[in-house]
Amino acid sequence: MPMTSKYPSLSSRSRGLVRLLKICLAAVLCAAALPACSSLDLQVQQEVREYKGIYKIAVLPFQIEDGEWGEEFASAVGLHLARIGRFVQVERAALSRILDEQRFAESGLVDNETRKKIGQLTGADLILTGVGKSLKYDRFGRTYTNLVDTATITAIDVQTGRHLFTFRKAPGSAWDWRYRAKYIMGLTLIWDRDDVLVDSSKYDDLAYQFSVRMDESFAKQEKAPAKDGEEAEAEEGGLWSLWPF
Repeated sequence: MPMTSKYPSLSSRSRGLVRLLKICLAAVLCAAALPACSSLDLQVQQEVREYKGIYKIAVLPFQIEDGEWGEEFASAVGLHLARIGRFVQVERAALSRILDEQRFAESGLVDNETRKKIGQLTGADLILTGVGKSLKYDRFGRTYTNLVDTATITAIDVQTGRHLFTFRKAPGSAWDWRYRAKYIMGLTLIWDRDDVLVDSSKYDDLAYQFSVRMDESFAKQEKAPAKDGEEAEAEEGGLWSLWPF
């Protein structure tokens, strides 16, 4: 009578391993395409010409439609930028007092007079403004109210009034390497796309992603060699100068 083993044969285990590898490979290939699906975009409208090492920034309260946490969002952006070491944030209590005393508009827009006044009173090099719309999302009986559906954050040169960076979030998930890694490691089962949408839309996470991208943009441009004639443009344009015509 032939003996049978209670353990699966090597070929059976090999086939199971192959199936597992195929699943993992499929998850990796799917995740590889995710960067293109990110809802985030940072546009550089002015190239960096003169470097101060440390930049003082005034982050004005963000205007968020259907959300009451615009001040908290702005505070998170300032905090994450300050942690980088390249930026120093104007103290928020002092900034709030100046805005109240000067009766600045709360539209999220900064005109030339307002920009110059803020620069004079705070010593800031850059002003950050933000507008957006909140997202309310229900999941497993819990309602999330601190999510960002759309947002636009603009960095303005106090000296020239030029828009330097524009950071936009469109509706949808803001994929980055952290979420791709979790998505892959969980084989899309433990951590699904709804989880990514919720976590990547929280205003504190967007503040983190914005600060990282802004720092990377500064670092990239600082390493780029200067073109002929740019030194003269920098002297005329303050910290920043226009793209070549």
